[in-house]
Amino acid sequence: MKNKNVWIVAIVVLAVFIAGFLWLFPEPAPDEASMSAPNEVIPVGKPKQAAEAEPAPAPAEPAPEAKPEPAIANPVTPEPTPAPLPKLDESEPSVVTALGKILDKSWMDVILTEALIRKVVATVDHLPAATLPANVVPLKRVSGAFVVQEIDGQRSISPHNAERYAEYMARIDRLNAKKLVTVYRQYYPLFQKAYAEIAKPGSYFNDRLVEAIDNLLAAPRPAEPIGLVQPKVLYAYADPTLEARSSGQKILMRMGPANAERVKAKLREIRALVATLPPKAAE
Repeated sequence: MKNKNVWIVAIVVLAVFIAGFLWLFPEPAPDEASMSAPNEVIPVGKPKQAAEAEPAPAPAEPAPEAKPEPAIANPVTPEPTPAPLPKLDESEPSVVTALGKILDKSWMDVILTEALIRKVVATVDHLPAATLPANVVPLKRVSGAFVVQEIDGQRSISPHNAERYAEYMARIDRLNAKKLVTVYRQYYPLFQKAYAEIAKPGSYFNDRLVEAIDNLLAAPRPAEPIGLVQPKVLYAYADPTLEARSSGQKILMRMGPANAERVKAKLREIRALVATLPPKAAE
């Protein structure tokens, strides 16, 4: 666990509004049966029999039906905008202006505006995955070291580590979910275009966003203190089942239970505004 993960948690909520496959079709293997049987040999001088009528060719197999596009589970109706949306590559000034109208200065000071929509899309896409590359997160890092305690030779996350998130928790508490989702809907076509650059054909970004939110809401609340190991430079969870969790869930778990519940409360507000289907029942 690196210190940088403190600032990642803010994007969990911020992503909502600022929120290619190379199919390897191998060459088909030669039909072994057709290669193993020797060619039939007709003896020399044997009179040729009347050629039998060639059997009628078998009817051509119907072309496989095109696979339907994945069904959209959580459709978004884009909100009208005062002016036509800019091109994705030219969208930063417009998006930043829209954000500046609904966010306070403390938020705007930590947002990295370059390739903003693409980075938000990449962040959302990675939250339910195993890793979240730091270079896709559009927020500045904050200072402060990851706080670890050691008791009887066992390292664990210190209760004081949760204090490092105080500023971000205050920002998250101040977020107006309805205003955030309005901006998200206004710029949704650009989010979808950015997602189409990295996702399977037919994938729908809002479905991935809801999936990411649901994955975060499913983050467990481990018994404290949460044990750590340090196999190399970075810390990892001592419990393999916790270490196997998604990148987003691991961020929430190390924030401390009180902070994690505050983030989840805001995520539930946002989910209610962007999702059509209810959350899946926990397995």
